[in-house]
Amino acid sequence: MAPGGRPTLLTLEVQEQIVRVIQAGNYREVAAQHAGIGERTLVTWMAKGKEEEEGIHYEFRRAVLKAEHDAEIAMVVRVRQAAAEDAKHAQWWLERKFRQRWGREKTVKHSGDPDNPLQVDHNVNISIERAEEQAPEVCAILDEVGAFDEGEDGEGEATGDAEADEVDTTSADS
Repeated sequence: MAPGGRPTLLTLEVQEQIVRVIQAGNYREVAAQHAGIGERTLVTWMAKGKEEEEGIHYEFRRAVLKAEHDAEIAMVVRVRQAAAEDAKHAQWWLERKFRQRWGREKTVKHSGDPDNPLQVDHNVNISIERAEEQAPEVCAILDEVGAFDEGEDGEGEATGDAEADEVDTTSADS
């Protein structure tokens, strides 16, 4: 039983269902759904298992990690077998395993009407405390890239549209 008297949902049957689905190559979230538990529950069990040196959560975590390793090993074997038949599978594996040496270089170019430039809209959610801590570093970077114009009084002023530069400084924790 879990603390407080409620029986735990972590049974041997649930563990076996989760392990079987993960061994088949699925994500933990899919395994949790298949076993009828919430993703947060699985995350909690894994966290408890990391803290423990024995017990049900410890054994659960070990079984899940082993299932993930088993799935990876099985997929590598399959890719290698496929590579024996077709080199594109070997190329695919090399591109992902050794990205710096074998990965494809990708270049992204944005183009369009020069009179109607691409508009990028993004929201920033940062606490006031964090903003104050990072302000000197951010200002130095902005100054370095020429984001400030010298005003008449010699003070730097940010360039750009004031409305587009608004920052939500409300804390995510509040």
